[in-house]
Amino acid sequence: MGSNQDISVDVRVIAATHQDLFDLSRQKLFREDLYFRLNVLPLMIPPLRERIGDMKELAEFTLQRIAGRRKATGYELTAAALKTLQSYHWTGNVRELENVLERASAFCEGNLIDQDDLPTKLAGGSAASEPESVMMTLAGLALAEVERLAIEQTLDHCDGNKAQAARILCISEKSIYNKMKRLEIKSTKPTLSMDRR
Repeated sequence: MGSNQDISVDVRVIAATHQDLFDLSRQKLFREDLYFRLNVLPLMIPPLRERIGDMKELAEFTLQRIAGRRKATGYELTAAALKTLQSYHWTGNVRELENVLERASAFCEGNLIDQDDLPTKLAGGSAASEPESVMMTLAGLALAEVERLAIEQTLDHCDGNKAQAARILCISEKSIYNKMKRLEIKSTKPTLSMDRR
């Protein structure tokens, strides 16, 4: 860009955002030339709350990943637990679902996740009791899982800003990159990511 000489490259750019980039570009809040370069093949993916029909498959897939990380035999949802997941308004989208299942799988009896294993907020419980239940979910988790949750949730809170997350976690920016690599943590809430091939 900005050169008189063509340089051959082989790059695929995948950009994800929850913002209306077309509207932002019209307001001069996003570069119009960049918008048109990115807007080659737009894909509109509805939020989780608008595709509850996918909940069973998404939950099962997520539980398989959790079991794989823990080297467990696997986890299953009861019908009541699935119904609770389907009735909840997922403001945190798939990331919130992952966190809920991570906690529930740590406290379920055996490999079966029931409605009682889910946070009270999913069943319309009192919000005041939620912080206590969140704190209790750390018990029974391996330290690596606690570290993973701390980093993932802090990155969520910081909209994926690693420098800010590192400051909150009282570690260096280099450390957060190393920990993310070691724990195989992907950046959350990306606004732009590049896949070079």
